[in-house]
Amino acid sequence: MTQPTLNTQGLMAALCAAATWGMVGVFVRWLPGWSAFAVLAGRFLVATVAMLPILFLAPSVRHDLIRSLRTSTIWWLSLPAIGGYVLGTTAFQLAPVGEVTLLFTTSPLFIIAYKYVVRLHVKRNEGFGMLLAMAGASAIVLPQLSTDRAVSWATLAGYLLALGAAGLIAIYTLWFNAFAQQNIAPKSINVVFLTCLLGTGV
Repeated sequence: MTQPTLNTQGLMAALCAAATWGMVGVFVRWLPGWSAFAVLAGRFLVATVAMLPILFLAPSVRHDLIRSLRTSTIWWLSLPAIGGYVLGTTAFQLAPVGEVTLLFTTSPLFIIAYKYVVRLHVKRNEGFGMLLAMAGASAIVLPQLSTDRAVSWATLAGYLLALGAAGLIAIYTLWFNAFAQQNIAPKSINVVFLTCLLGTGV
């Protein structure tokens, strides 16, 4: 039985996607009176409206999206994407932006952990990156727990939600890679559009 492979492009995609949450956290902090679902719905609505001209001006993209909607893969990929956005946005409302952003970028850790579990080969640079990410996450969480000043439950909940969001992004990356290996993965733009469209109703 051939074991699946996992290239570094998936890891980089997860890391780059998570890194963009830094700016998102700032905007979430600017809207303290809004619920996480309201913030998400607004973001997804703006993104959907921004993508509509592409669908109208490019018939090939529109037809490809319609075909993708008839498959189950695109719907499965949208689930962890939306879940990651929900947990990530809520985490920004509970804990400091910088700390949540760093924890959110630990999604490659979950991917490498998966590779260890299924006994896939882990490259040396991937192992080094995992140690670096763990050191960064520990540098944030451990000082908070070791100080005399009590850490609020809201902050701890924010940390856990950020890690949960990172885990969901890792699941998305793993699923997309698995679908790509089977040549059934939808185009990324189709997944993004469906995710934004569904997200407007959260």
